[in-house]
Amino acid sequence: VLAGVTKLGKHLEATYDLAAAVLKLDSLFNLPVEAPTGTYFGVAHGGVSLAAHGLTLTRDGDPSPLLQNASFSLRPGEKAVIWGPNAAGKSLLADVIFRSAEAYAGRVEVDGHPVSTIHPRELRSEVALVRGVELFTGTVQANLLLGGEASPGAVLRTLSLVGLADHVHSLSEGLATSITNASHPFSAGQARRLMVARALLARPRLLVIDGTLDAMDHESQAQMLDVLRTDVPELTVLVLTHERSLARSLPRTFEIRDRMLVEVEGGRRDTE
Repeated sequence: VLAGVTKLGKHLEATYDLAAAVLKLDSLFNLPVEAPTGTYFGVAHGGVSLAAHGLTLTRDGDPSPLLQNASFSLRPGEKAVIWGPNAAGKSLLADVIFRSAEAYAGRVEVDGHPVSTIHPRELRSEVALVRGVELFTGTVQANLLLGGEASPGAVLRTLSLVGLADHVHSLSEGLATSITNASHPFSAGQARRLMVARALLARPRLLVIDGTLDAMDHESQAQMLDVLRTDVPELTVLVLTHERSLARSLPRTFEIRDRMLVEVEGGRRDTE
């Protein structure tokens, strides 16, 4: 009887995984289709420049702007934080940079090109957006590379940067260990670190981190910020946060105040 119950449990688990996969596929098939048009960067290296000019962001169906007439610019390799309260437009800004939101006024440019004119596939090969945890049933390595390529040494070095090398090494099958729908064998905090590692392994030129650091403990936040400040000098970095403790954690800091974007003097410097 016990063996029968165990076998039934395995069948139910497989059925659950299949149902979850079907739901994910359904959500993907129902996503709006993007226009496959736009310019290409060509061959480029190092970080990108990022700029916004007179940017106004609004929610669908709400005429009141979340962010109004905002302008800022980052040079290649600069690191910056944008702090703002919840629902201040930070995630919408990330969507505009990533070209997953098109309804806005003003202009956002990557390397001098308006993002609305850059081919989505080309843009996302240069820009990595880290937001939440998105893992699938598969090996640790497959979740990190998403079909891309990286040497085992590069994968292990990146895992070391985000503080996961020892944990992955302790797993019975290392990088070949399977991840379940519940992110096992990673804790919630470790799964967020894994998302940062995935983004770094994609070798982007601009890294946008939207709220991921907010959900980490203080020790993990400090480690991630140290990596961003010192270990990826050529990478342009933009961290979006509602945590006051993260404001001024990078060399440049902007704050959203009364729907306006204001640069705050006294951001953290690499010499501190």
